[in-house]
Amino acid sequence: ADGQWDVTVGLLAEIDSVARSHETPALFVLIPAPFQIDPADLTRYVQAYGLDPASIDLEQPNRILAERLGAEGIAVLDLLPDFRQAHEAGTRLYGAVDQHFTPEGNRLFAEVVTPAVVTLLSRDGALAASGGGEASR
Repeated sequence: ADGQWDVTVGLLAEIDSVARSHETPALFVLIPAPFQIDPADLTRYVQAYGLDPASIDLEQPNRILAERLGAEGIAVLDLLPDFRQAHEAGTRLYGAVDQHFTPEGNRLFAEVVTPAVVTLLSRDGALAASGGGEASR
């Protein structure tokens, strides 16, 4: 089953390689599907598709991608833990009509991703070279 991820990991590795060839760091952010954080969404999903809930490993895609990308030395950030925590605290992260982020979802995305981007750019010297970001303040 892990071989099924080869294409995805290969494409992401190629993107990372192109970015590095231009001296630009890449960060792959794993954004959870609504059913990964909301048990009610999962229930609707498994009922609609006739799936056995016991056969679903909600963390599998994130775990596999994080492990495989990490093994390649590719920067990856998994939002699943933060999004689950916010959902459990009552924050609505996805819209009711579509699955785009709500303003709160966008805010959480920015709160989690921004420090990772700043760290990545600082580590690679890109912020210092550009004179931008928090590193220059």
